[in-house]
Amino acid sequence: MVNLIPALGYRTRYAATAHMNQMRFFNDVLFANGQSHAAYAKYVSSLPSGFPDTILRINRGMLPDAFFVDPASAIDLHDARISVVASTEHTLRLILNVDHNHAYSQVTLDYAGVSTFCGLSDVLLQSVSEADLMCHETTVLDSGKFNHKMLFASSDILSVDFQSLGVQLSKIES
Repeated sequence: MVNLIPALGYRTRYAATAHMNQMRFFNDVLFANGQSHAAYAKYVSSLPSGFPDTILRINRGMLPDAFFVDPASAIDLHDARISVVASTEHTLRLILNVDHNHAYSQVTLDYAGVSTFCGLSDVLLQSVSEADLMCHETTVLDSGKFNHKMLFASSDILSVDFQSLGVQLSKIES
């Protein structure tokens, strides 16, 4: 069961904007042509300053290992499931259950400077295969903020516009 703290305030306060409703790189057309990963890598390479380390760190599996100083410490979010959603007026915390280097772990994503958060459906809050994170991408917005989109097996897209991201990885003891 997912812990909601407080109960989805952003879901009702912010409406999705056009850039939030679809994946830019991991969409049906690019994926069907086998171009999604290459197009995303080309985009990230074209950024003058690249991504901050925390954003880059969660892109294992989305970007080639050459993008990471230490690929073993990079985090692959594929098949992650949301376990906690917490928000305040301009922050969002997502805690995801992941398999990191064959160890059951949790990744805490702390988004700061959040201006928009949308796409959190009821199915993403359940422990079902449709709630598995399939792929995700981060882009730089014209405002200088970032947008992180996560595509789930249910076809839901969770989207967050934010200023900065904190990332923590912790192993879950069995």
